[in-house]
Amino acid sequence: MGLVNITIRYNKQKVLKVNISFLFDVNNKKLYNKFMKKKFKLVKINKENINIATEFQLSIFPEECGYGSYMLSIKLDSDYFSYYLAYDNEKLIGITGIYSFDKIEETKSLWLGWFGISPIYRRKGYGKALLDQTIDMVKEYAKNDKRIKYFRLYTSSRDNTIACKLYREVMDIEEKYECQGDFNYDGTCLIFTKCLYNDGEDALWNNRFLNLSGITELENVKP
Repeated sequence: MGLVNITIRYNKQKVLKVNISFLFDVNNKKLYNKFMKKKFKLVKINKENINIATEFQLSIFPEECGYGSYMLSIKLDSDYFSYYLAYDNEKLIGITGIYSFDKIEETKSLWLGWFGISPIYRRKGYGKALLDQTIDMVKEYAKNDKRIKYFRLYTSSRDNTIACKLYREVMDIEEKYECQGDFNYDGTCLIFTKCLYNDGEDALWNNRFLNLSGITELENVKP
């Protein structure tokens, strides 16, 4: 259960403060997110914390390693290719990141990378809150760079029911990725898209080549 205090103010001359306290079930995610939308402290992964980031990432995805991606982002030093550790107060609860495939002029997209929540903090609304915060970050970039129209992610539908449920809730478009000659998780690869503007005229990815095979090779790079 959680406790919320609300102060109501009205009348420019007279200010009446009413403190309202009530209890709600934090497992009710709609109510929880309405009143307690979290903002995490995002710490960019750098040379000083890359080992902490890699160890934490492996605790979430033990079969994959983000070290190669993190090292490449440090080398490129770009806002459009960066990864973050997410802290709730002093507790490390998740990771997130953004990157781009090829030139933004061609793809009009930024992508979600290495997104995950520590197992001990799952089913508490943290995943949606961190995804929303990452989308807000991309929207800020899009305000200043009109080339960016979409925020996308790819994932596998296999053994990934909870994550896919979240993506279907938050993102706008779901499509299969079946590009011939590219890695696609044995036919289970999905692409989810968030439209940052209203038009969405070319929002579908339509099986354009992503070179996921090259990304999976990067995941084999170890510290």
